[in-house]
Amino acid sequence: MPGSWYQLGMPSFIESLIGSAVQREDETRLKVAKQALPTRARDHFDTIASMGRNAGIVAFIRNLELKHAEPHKLTFATLGRWPTPAEASSIPDPYRPARHLRELLTSLEFRAAISRRLMEAFPEKQRLLLVGLPRSATGSVLKTLRGRLPLIEGGLDQSAFADADTLIKTVGEMLWTAPTTRTLAMALPTLAPFIGAASPADDPLRWQSSEPPCRPNDMLFAIMRPPLERALSQANAALTAAREDGPDAVAADIGTPPASADLPAWRALGKRLLPQFVSRNPVTTALADGTAAGTLALCRTVPLQLVALRDYPAWGRGPLGGSVAEGVNASATILRHADLSPSEIALIEERTAEDRQFYDRFAARRAAADTLAIASRTL
Repeated sequence: MPGSWYQLGMPSFIESLIGSAVQREDETRLKVAKQALPTRARDHFDTIASMGRNAGIVAFIRNLELKHAEPHKLTFATLGRWPTPAEASSIPDPYRPARHLRELLTSLEFRAAISRRLMEAFPEKQRLLLVGLPRSATGSVLKTLRGRLPLIEGGLDQSAFADADTLIKTVGEMLWTAPTTRTLAMALPTLAPFIGAASPADDPLRWQSSEPPCRPNDMLFAIMRPPLERALSQANAALTAAREDGPDAVAADIGTPPASADLPAWRALGKRLLPQFVSRNPVTTALADGTAAGTLALCRTVPLQLVALRDYPAWGRGPLGGSVAEGVNASATILRHADLSPSEIALIEERTAEDRQFYDRFAARRAAADTLAIASRTL
């Protein structure tokens, strides 16, 4: 079945012939042939991808043919729109296209929507889209994909990336493998932006299109974990951060922290602060409206693949293109199930009541299936 979700991450024709993934090993800046005057954002990204990890603003500008550039065409090529009258009137005479291009690339308008720009620039690449649920191997997925696939990461609207060299180097790192792979990847903490259901005020992709980011041949997935196990992991992550980085590493007021080796005292602290550490229905909130009924209704309409955390290492060898990376940000086992009193377990169950209904539906479907991933529409 060409284009099926489970083919994502499979080797290209060349990779199949040589029996391994294509890896770029160059350590010095590539000498990129002079590129024609750009007419679309894809032209910019192709030039950056060809430089890969050695991308920089000086080399990027040098490798573009800007001799006959015109301001209105350069604006369109970069921002996908024509300049406003005010912008056109502010263009200096004589025109300096290299300076203008720097200003366009580092503008907040370009940087804030760079995730969308990258996906739209490479429509032929299948998209591997992760809904990164809390404490569910998101760090492992991202670590696995870096260096294997172009991994689109957000945050380029922050002020640090208004520096042209920082921006181009970062995009070069993202696109390092773009010339040799057929897939690109991205992770977001909620489902709505991927399926075009986010409100304009809560759309990190700045996606103004009738076609949502997730298309029929892309793969959209999330990793599931038992709610009680997830809640303990949330608590242990906070305790681990406080023990290793100090009390300022967590939002809760922990007072004077115990000695790092005093495990019983850390467990007592975790039990005391459990109400602050355990969030309310994080899974159904990330996937839909915070209710099991609303999440099931939405999940039946989208091509979301659900993978149990215990199945993730075996499942990931296919879609993620090989063995998965070790866990990232793994927490120490400080607070255990056996340490919880009936009232503390009841607190977690109350906080995760909707998540438990949704998870129980998933777990029953998984137990009856002979596949590692469950299509959410079958729940």
